[in-house]
Amino acid sequence: MLNLDDLDFQIMRELGGSTSSHWNVRESYSNIARKLGVDEETVRTRLNKARERGFLPAWRAIVNPLLLNCREAYLDVEMQDEDRKDEAILKIKIVNGVHSIVNFRGREIQVLTYYEDTDSLEKKVQQIEAICGSPRLALWLSTFPRPQIEMKKLDWRILDMMREDAWRDLDDVAKRLGLSTRTVQRRLNAMKEEKAIYIHRPPNVDAVTGLMCSFLVFFSDPDKKRAADKVIHSTFKRIGAFDTSHEQFSMFRISCQNFAEADKVTKDLEAIDGAKDVRMRIIKEIILVEDWVESQIEKQISIR
Repeated sequence: MLNLDDLDFQIMRELGGSTSSHWNVRESYSNIARKLGVDEETVRTRLNKARERGFLPAWRAIVNPLLLNCREAYLDVEMQDEDRKDEAILKIKIVNGVHSIVNFRGREIQVLTYYEDTDSLEKKVQQIEAICGSPRLALWLSTFPRPQIEMKKLDWRILDMMREDAWRDLDDVAKRLGLSTRTVQRRLNAMKEEKAIYIHRPPNVDAVTGLMCSFLVFFSDPDKKRAADKVIHSTFKRIGAFDTSHEQFSMFRISCQNFAEADKVTKDLEAIDGAKDVRMRIIKEIILVEDWVESQIEKQISIR
């Protein structure tokens, strides 16, 4: 089991732990070291250890959903019958557009799905509600910047090659595509700069000691929310990932040593000025569903 410290979580945030940092595809160790005030070898050693212990699977390169004429939504739902949860997850995985599933301990599930329009989203939500046997707990939409890039067939082929490993050796990618490494690097930089692709690395929560908790903090006042987000960042050092882009709530994944600490974090968050409600869930596993996105990338390659 891997025992992560504050620096480990700082490094992971720099490598894609937030909506602002996850555009940093292939961020260099030297840049991370400079931002955190440590040496490059420390960053390399920490990340290699996390990989060797199985906590960090390969970083995946994910396409901006707007390039697939889609948007992204998160759905929180609670199982009516917890004993049927595994069966329900298998059914949710094959719902068209589902990209990942967070399985919390207990009855709750969080589903990330792509959708084409309001009608298609409502149909997906109703389908998942029917599978779980209960209505949604919450539904919110993600926002993505519109990429100012015309994706060529070459770009889609590069993305397909790096979809399962964003840090794949570029010489190997170039050789397999019959290109120069310089061309691959140039096109990859263009996609990165225009926010056409981002990095995603769901951790293996079973590989670390303690509990990986997801906290949803709800606010009624946007001004207080902005101030509270800063307080949370400065107070809690073991934030592995976060999303503060929404106006009414923020999401923080915080590592806790045990249930007592998780309860204390919940109470501390509730006490922050402006916090209206806090929902704490313990993450059991994060399941990445790749079939639908893979088929869409292959479709883009075939039509060009």
